[in-house]
Amino acid sequence: PPPRLPTCHCTLPGGEGTCTGECGRDYASGEVASHELFLYGRFETRMYPNIYHNGTLATFFLYKNESDKIAGENWAEIDFEVHGGGAHPFAPIQTNLITGTPEERMLAEEFFPAPEIPKAVQGTYVRGRFHIFTIEWTPAYIAWFIDGFQIRRETACPAWGKPPNSKCNPQVNALNEPMNLRASHWPLEPHPAVSPWAEYWAGIFDDTSKAALPAGPYYDWIRTYTYDNETSSFVFHWQEDFDGPGVNRKRWEVAKHTYSLNHAQFNASNVFITEPGHLALVLSERGDTHKPKKAVEKKLPDEIVEIPTDEDDKTRPGKGGPSKKKKGPKKTKLPGKPGKTGKGASAADIAAEMVEGYAQAATNGETTRQ
Repeated sequence: PPPRLPTCHCTLPGGEGTCTGECGRDYASGEVASHELFLYGRFETRMYPNIYHNGTLATFFLYKNESDKIAGENWAEIDFEVHGGGAHPFAPIQTNLITGTPEERMLAEEFFPAPEIPKAVQGTYVRGRFHIFTIEWTPAYIAWFIDGFQIRRETACPAWGKPPNSKCNPQVNALNEPMNLRASHWPLEPHPAVSPWAEYWAGIFDDTSKAALPAGPYYDWIRTYTYDNETSSFVFHWQEDFDGPGVNRKRWEVAKHTYSLNHAQFNASNVFITEPGHLALVLSERGDTHKPKKAVEKKLPDEIVEIPTDEDDKTRPGKGGPSKKKKGPKKTKLPGKPGKTGKGASAADIAAEMVEGYAQAATNGETTRQ
């Protein structure tokens, strides 16, 4: 039988608005959100996703508070996600822009492999190691990087509109309001009435996913830069090293909510600071909260070299700010590179369109943006 339909009240019925109350969730997980709002900047984290099963997501993203659940509000979101499973085994990194309104949103999802890493080890490499995820958000462009490699860049359109045959993206222009910075770990609601496209996206959270719990990502640090419009450059702002006995509540709000697509309830009891200074967001069955062990990365094949360490990263404080040329993984000696990954399907609001789009993505490996 299909999983039972969750029972809770969402302020956006049938949508992705925040749900109030306990909502009958059988699982709990964690999310932190910055109190500070940002209008443009550079945002980085050194994250070990540590998720390997269908229906699980580890995230780092910018979001305009309440924008997904107030009728007529401008929804604003810039996402970096790693999927634990699903229909993109050789491209487990997802980037996304969300604009529009709760009633008529626009998504621009694209899936990527880790650059210069063979297909056969993408899952272990991306999910089983620490990586530096970077978002650059400016009035002129939005770009995503992993370990110094730019994997995607969207440019703004001219003020008068999108020229014919232009590759500019009007969503960049629309993302012009302050957002806060968030990190989260959550399981996708498996009920087909809520997420009928789950199989074609992050996968269906099932008994195998459940058996792997408790588990979740580790964040070594989070770093922010402001954006100087006059010089079109980034200025170091602050770095969170998660080296205190608990989460710094002056900087971070620890979430206590859920939403329609989330199969878990965000709880403070699932947010930990572990040795030697990592933020851990643990997905578990409700009531089964145990402090996670120290992060241990997966062993890579001998021919795959290590990714850059924090000591290699010349963009950290004390090294003169962002470098013009960012360091990424050293080239491997293995022949070939990952196969070309096309644009990921955009989830439409109508379930039938979502199923069709993701099914096409799973079949052909690429779809068009909606």
